[in-house]
Amino acid sequence: MERVERKMRPEITKAQDIIWDKFIDEGYAAKQAPIEEVTKSQEFIKTANQCREIDTSYLRGYLNLDIALDIDVDKDILLAKDGISQVVEHGNTKKYYRRASADLLGNIVLDHRLDDQNASQVLIHDLSHEFFHALAIREKRLAISPDRSTPTNIAIDYLVKAGYETHRGAEGELMVGFNEAVTERMTREAIEDYADSIPEDERLRILNHPANDGYTRERIVLNKIIAHASKTLQPDNPYAAELFWKDIARGVFLGTKMHLRGIEKAYGKGSLRILAAMHPHDPKQKSEKNNFKDDIFVRYFSPETIHAERDILSAQILNMKDVDEKGGNLIT
Repeated sequence: MERVERKMRPEITKAQDIIWDKFIDEGYAAKQAPIEEVTKSQEFIKTANQCREIDTSYLRGYLNLDIALDIDVDKDILLAKDGISQVVEHGNTKKYYRRASADLLGNIVLDHRLDDQNASQVLIHDLSHEFFHALAIREKRLAISPDRSTPTNIAIDYLVKAGYETHRGAEGELMVGFNEAVTERMTREAIEDYADSIPEDERLRILNHPANDGYTRERIVLNKIIAHASKTLQPDNPYAAELFWKDIARGVFLGTKMHLRGIEKAYGKGSLRILAAMHPHDPKQKSEKNNFKDDIFVRYFSPETIHAERDILSAQILNMKDVDEKGGNLIT
């Protein structure tokens, strides 16, 4: 197995507030409001430890990564009394609700109402999803460098990585939709194939629960990319799609991205810029409920779409969301 070393540095904790303030000042991200914590039940702790074991088995058994999900259920997971209310500043101040989130340091915050027997199917799904997010943040970390101009000697010229998702200065958020799609697919595979401690009928209920049907548009795009790019790269290999998917999934934790060049080979120059622009929370990109056939990103990444039409869709997407030219330069 390939060992992934954790490279968190002590100064990251000191940098967090400065990074958040930088986000808010520039209007590129949300600052989490204060959270009133609720005591965890023993049943919750048992479920969280169960999810951690499921995800570890998936990482080691399927992705062949020797990773320990070193998240302390007692210390690193918070149950919030009123959910996760975030204050967002993009010229206007507003609040919105999220039931689960992994913060910049890889800690997990959940709505305490998920700690309930009736919500167990959603809890197991969300914990698994956020475990992958938190581990990606911890492994790829907050990238900071010395800034002599600040009294704290901590940079505010930041780069935050969470798997494929990045937050970088004026470029804002990149690869958010792709990162969520990859995380969601890993979550569903882990529950389906590595949750031996959960009865099969319960696993099916978890996977089919309406509240767990998240990032549908993004997952459709991901699956089309895997099918088309793998066929383009290895047309005679019947295992090409699974191998390409494994490269993508492993890249969340290893930081490797060269395999994404296969996307540009399959779809043409500039396609990574388009993928970087896909954002599940951008209101300009909302599709009608359950109608993804005509979604502009689904159409762009459909193998049937001809290059001339793809060029038109590309222009429409880049006009819809102002994507910096650097947004396509995501492979380092």
